[in-house]
Amino acid sequence: MKKFKMMLGMAFMGLCLFACQPQVIEYEVTRPTSAGFRSDESAYLASNAGAVIETIAEVEVGGGASTVVEHQASPQERLIIRNGSLRITVQDPEESMAEINDLIEAVGGWVVHSNSSQYGESIRGSMQVRVPADNFNTIMTDIQAGAIQVENVNVSGQDVTDEFIDLESRLGNLEATADRVRSFLEETENVEEALAVNAELSRLDGEIEVIKGRMKFLSESAAFSNISVDIYPDIIAQPLEIKRWLPFEVAEDATEALISTMQGIASLMIWLSIYLVPVGLVVGAPLWFGGRWAWRKRQQRRAARAATAETEAPVTDAE
Repeated sequence: MKKFKMMLGMAFMGLCLFACQPQVIEYEVTRPTSAGFRSDESAYLASNAGAVIETIAEVEVGGGASTVVEHQASPQERLIIRNGSLRITVQDPEESMAEINDLIEAVGGWVVHSNSSQYGESIRGSMQVRVPADNFNTIMTDIQAGAIQVENVNVSGQDVTDEFIDLESRLGNLEATADRVRSFLEETENVEEALAVNAELSRLDGEIEVIKGRMKFLSESAAFSNISVDIYPDIIAQPLEIKRWLPFEVAEDATEALISTMQGIASLMIWLSIYLVPVGLVVGAPLWFGGRWAWRKRQQRRAARAATAETEAPVTDAE
């Protein structure tokens, strides 16, 4: 009995020691061989090629501690899209526009839009230019220095660094996925699988081109700042101009005014004879005859009352 209890205790201790040992779980990754896809992989690729994304993670475990390898990105230069707008008053808008154009070309910029229009006796201008970001502050200062008065200055900046880094990361993932999917072309066994892989590649290439276009736009917008300038003339600084007095032009203006007045009178007479007279006959004739008939009735009633009064008067005197 004691031997049985001893054996039972030893067996229990052995189970406890076995349970306390660390478990080792092995994962087996099976990759397609050069002979072609396995049947289940081929069916999955044909039905849903867009879900074919492989994620590889390596974790080294040793000595009871885990080691995680992190890839740190190199420091990213900040991408700031800077925009500026100015409203200035100058003595000669045309000359100022030419000077601004020279400033822009001197630093390697260009004019996006330029326009001039009549403004009283002078002209006003507007320009939209792109300049290298490093010369943004210098150009803004130079434009203001050439103005008589600076009415409005506005400077804004947009930090797109985070968006650019996110796009860069997405681009890398998409390109890696595209390379992996492209390798499947060599392992396809039929036309259906090849078409599925090509369709997925076309979709990935489209997303890659969109991201590249957005990244290019952000890079160029940050590299070249946008400046809008509204240029107005200084009315006080404009020279006083006395127009020439030409008697023949005055006589011509007076003749035109006389002709216009006579035409107005003639038009009024035509309206009276063609429009008002018929309307007056149609509307005024019934009113006139009706009023005349009412007036006669009233006169008759007055005459009857007067005759009655004269007849009753002698009778009253005789009594």
